[in-house]
Amino acid sequence: MSDSTGVTSVDNTTLVEVIQKLSAFKDVDPDVIESFIDDATAVVKSYGLPDAVLSTAVRLYACHALLMQATNSAFQTETMGPMSRTRFDWSKGNDPYWLEFQQLLDQYGLNRSRGRAWTVDWC
Repeated sequence: MSDSTGVTSVDNTTLVEVIQKLSAFKDVDPDVIESFIDDATAVVKSYGLPDAVLSTAVRLYACHALLMQATNSAFQTETMGPMSRTRFDWSKGNDPYWLEFQQLLDQYGLNRSRGRAWTVDWC
């Protein structure tokens, strides 16, 4: 299946089933998972990954987004009088889905978080 942009579409029903089999998301409503898949699809398509890995990339990104939504406990706000600060507890923010998504982007030279370098050879 292709949409109007020529990018192969992702089978949401299959991805919802796969994601619900993961222990971290087994109790998440399928409609919520599908919403995250829709959002992830839009983000992943912007990277220009090959059709062969599109479904994997969407699954990883959707799981990352779901995990970030569920781990709000990793953010801690401390208040003292009129001042407050919020910090992120990295020990609670382990996200294997994000790391695997980044590795997938690395395989295709599409990782935006690492920057790119170009050279121009003058002859």
